[in-house]
Amino acid sequence: MKFDPVIIDQLTSQQVAGIITREDEDYLNELLSRDEDALEYWKSMQQYYQTMNAPGVQEAFDESVALMNVWDRIEKAQRTHKLRRTLSIAAIGLLVASTLTYLLVPSARMKPETIAVNAPANGIQLTLPGGNTIDLSTTQGQVAVAGATLQNANKLLRYTPEEGESTGAMATLTVPIGKDYRLQLADGSEIWLNSATTVRFPFAFGDNREITIDGEAYVKVVAHADKPFLVNVGKTRIQVLGTEFNVNTYDSGLVKVALVAGSIKLQAPEQSSVIKPGYEAIYSGDATIKTSPFDEDYILSWKKGIFKFQDISLDEICKVLPRWFGISVVMDSRQTAGKRFSGELDRNKSLEKQLELFKNATELDYYFKDGVLHFR
Repeated sequence: MKFDPVIIDQLTSQQVAGIITREDEDYLNELLSRDEDALEYWKSMQQYYQTMNAPGVQEAFDESVALMNVWDRIEKAQRTHKLRRTLSIAAIGLLVASTLTYLLVPSARMKPETIAVNAPANGIQLTLPGGNTIDLSTTQGQVAVAGATLQNANKLLRYTPEEGESTGAMATLTVPIGKDYRLQLADGSEIWLNSATTVRFPFAFGDNREITIDGEAYVKVVAHADKPFLVNVGKTRIQVLGTEFNVNTYDSGLVKVALVAGSIKLQAPEQSSVIKPGYEAIYSGDATIKTSPFDEDYILSWKKGIFKFQDISLDEICKVLPRWFGISVVMDSRQTAGKRFSGELDRNKSLEKQLELFKNATELDYYFKDGVLHFR
């Protein structure tokens, strides 16, 4: 062979996992186009990864750990292309199950913190304009309430307002920790709500269609030229006509708006910015609105119950655990909190099993004490 098989291994694992950079993928394609042996080896690697869901996956997973030592030696070799330091176990872990992949060394600048969580609510709660509350997790089918007729099924709430319903009365939909839900408004617009999120909305719209969101939600607005759609998010307001976008207020004092299609204007107290599709706007109180391109695969993965992350600290990753799994998290050291990872978590799978994969794939350890998750 004229090529280095381990380099092909590394690039193929990143490609299958979906974390390969454009530069690395171009380099891989160049290798395959000029070397038939490399192409045949790449095809065999593709077939190998396709077997990851078959019996024997764990053995393959264990064998991949040995590649870490091989990669350390390869880094010292002369190559025409500089590869990013990425363990082959990343791709295998992502294909076997949701896992975390250790990428970078710990950062001493990150401070440890305790990430607490309130006890999760019993279910998805709808608070009616009059103050009465309905548990949508237990109340299914059609329900008549003051002001509207509700239809609750398959994690989706639709409603038909009563004729002459007041436009000023607001209802509140609360999605607790570990849940997600979808709401269809009176005009047909839809809202996907992530865990620990609330939305306030009227059963009947007036001249404006106005709602308020706290948490994270994906909004798909039905176009209506005569009735602008307004979304209040923290200290900002989003003005749209017909579009799709994601809003996130999980971080205190920070508003993130990622536009998928259409056009929106983000209005802050002393400034505003028109956002283009494919861009995310971030506003942090007294700072200016900043925009940058975003990756839909990462920003919107939560709609499928997946939290994807790339090269972020364990401290940041663990902010998701309380919202998704209803568990408090403690970092036992500053060094631990600063370690950086890429990978994904699946809200619909056992946290304990995902933590075990995480433990097997990295040097990090964890334990439970009094119901609290600790990372050593």
